[in-house]
Amino acid sequence: MRTAKTTLREYTAGELRARLARERISVTALARRLGWSQSYLARRVDGRVAFDLDDLEKVADELGIHVADLLPTPSTANTLPNPVSAKKARSAATSPKRSTRATHRPPSRPGGTTPRADTRRPAMISRPLPA
Repeated sequence: MRTAKTTLREYTAGELRARLARERISVTALARRLGWSQSYLARRVDGRVAFDLDDLEKVADELGIHVADLLPTPSTANTLPNPVSAKKARSAATSPKRSTRATHRPPSRPGGTTPRADTRRPAMISRPLPA
């Protein structure tokens, strides 16, 4: 029984890896039987990419099992994280930190408009020095 929280994708991939090991079937052999590339299936079996439900059904049919055999049961479902809290945790971990420094903003006028270039004060004009 798993005690660490895993995602549904990881759980399904782990169940499939265990099933393949018990039946002594390699990922390459299963991919060949399904007509898929080895890399396509390997990414899913490794848990890097989630299985599409149709693909999971094809894999289960090829192995002679039911799709539900690869999914968690109610007793193991409590090891899966809550999808909402997992999403918040991922976004908090990957969101960039905002700088606390103030950024330069052009001066604004009432109504939120910025002054046009021709109404700004001209820059210092350089004149030739008297001789």
